[in-house]
Amino acid sequence: QPDARTASDKLALAAKLLSDSKENLPELYSLKETTTLLRLQESLDRDLTDSFSGLSVNETMFKLIRLGYNGRAKKIQSEFKISEKVAWWIRLRALVVKRDWNEIEEISKTKKSPIGWEPFFSLTLQAGNPRLAAVFVPKCTGLEPGQSITMYEKCGMRVKAAEEAIRLKNLEAWERLLEAAGKGSQEGREIERLGNA
Repeated sequence: QPDARTASDKLALAAKLLSDSKENLPELYSLKETTTLLRLQESLDRDLTDSFSGLSVNETMFKLIRLGYNGRAKKIQSEFKISEKVAWWIRLRALVVKRDWNEIEEISKTKKSPIGWEPFFSLTLQAGNPRLAAVFVPKCTGLEPGQSITMYEKCGMRVKAAEEAIRLKNLEAWERLLEAAGKGSQEGREIERLGNA
């Protein structure tokens, strides 16, 4: 005769057995957290069309954000005490996968990011949105000298990179950008004008 108890019931029973001993507190905490996650995932499976069973807490948050359920992801963050830093990483990765450029642009308007702005630049650029990636360059702090020039270059913005080279008094980078643009091109003339200003 098959056992009718669900996985969460079995975990709850195991937690009850472990609760008698003080030596098993880490295991007990882990079991209770797993039970909570399983029940939450069962609820999500019922309420939403996608399956959440078998995912970790982080993967569950990622999937919820990707599907547009930010409020539910926030609830999981607080319930499982996910740090702000980890939550921002999950949110950024999910929004990039979802290609939710508007939401990422809204995030760019916040004053501080617990993970810094470099990941926003890198992941947005890798996902193929250089215009949005460039928005994060001035927000990046602690960059190596000249790194902002390279970042603008990666975004295909030679004129902006040349402005940065002039600001940083990096003549070598300015000359390289001018040569790459071609002196006769409109972009080249704009870069040359910046250097002569």
